[in-house]
Amino acid sequence: GGTMKPNQTFAGLFHASLAVLAGICVLMPLSASTETTWDNVDCEALAARLVQESARVTEGDQVLISGSVRDRELLENLSTWVRMQGAFPLVELRTERMDLRRLTDVPADCARQPHRLHMKLAELVDVHIQIDHRESLEHGAAVELARQVAARQADACCQRRAMEHRMRMVVVGNGLYPTASRAKWLGLPHATLSRVFWAGMNADPAQLQWTGNRLRRQLVSGQTMRVTAPNGTDLRMHIGRNPVVVNDGVLSMDDLMAGGSACSVRLPAGEVMLTPQPESVEGVLVVDRHQLMGRETRNLHLRYERGALVDLKADRGQDIVESLYRLSAGGKERLGYVAIGINPRIRDAVNATVLSRATQG
Repeated sequence: GGTMKPNQTFAGLFHASLAVLAGICVLMPLSASTETTWDNVDCEALAARLVQESARVTEGDQVLISGSVRDRELLENLSTWVRMQGAFPLVELRTERMDLRRLTDVPADCARQPHRLHMKLAELVDVHIQIDHRESLEHGAAVELARQVAARQADACCQRRAMEHRMRMVVVGNGLYPTASRAKWLGLPHATLSRVFWAGMNADPAQLQWTGNRLRRQLVSGQTMRVTAPNGTDLRMHIGRNPVVVNDGVLSMDDLMAGGSACSVRLPAGEVMLTPQPESVEGVLVVDRHQLMGRETRNLHLRYERGALVDLKADRGQDIVESLYRLSAGGKERLGYVAIGINPRIRDAVNATVLSRATQG
């Protein structure tokens, strides 16, 4: 329940991702029966679950399905299951090459324009099921930051329009989609990352809902929160009356009534999210390692006073962070939101500080 107003700038998304990486994770054992590769996954059952449970597709819904050729079978099954509900699917192909050419070949004045067709679709589409199509974490590293920021800001216009029209959104990936590039970045064998991903996907929504609601009650009653980690992170903030949103992997009727961010599901699920009071954030946020616009940062320190970012430094990638900060619009000095992971079936491994913001801890 409850809805959280999204930060209107890319800087807000950047700060949110950093806040997640500062969390402390609890290591949990994986089930021996967990799927390890796509070859072992029942794409038919997965499509049925995404359509019927996660997205709550009903008769008459207009459903946009997007993903890459890599996941063709799943996209086909999703389209079929949508039609089986008496709803109407539209499948959209997305690839990294299209993303890159938009940044390198499309004139800058065109690239920064909000996509007019997508803006119209945001008003027409009831549900968007999106499968992460990205393969490489270094994608776009050679592209000028200003071009990337302009494109992200144009995309944010479409996202805001979709939220205004209460579009239901289901995104499969959540920073864990098992690609070779992500496995290498995390220092894991590809099969291990795949096992972790499917362990998280198979978490019980009812258990996540119970855990998330219990944590939400504690946060609301406490009104204040402190986040600490061995790397030096020590942040204090007030929650006030801001809503606390639980992502348990399934859209409930309460979520649909609340609208906004409550109508979004990210899988693997398992997050409790909140926006702190704007002027209440105090302390230091330390991010050991992060990928930002295809570039790597290490040991990034962000210091907040009275809710505003007053200092940042990094052992690696400081120029990237400073450039992104300069390019971002108003609100960039604020912490966008905090996500607390509650999924007990996602676990960390050697050399992997945090796999996903849904990791319990």
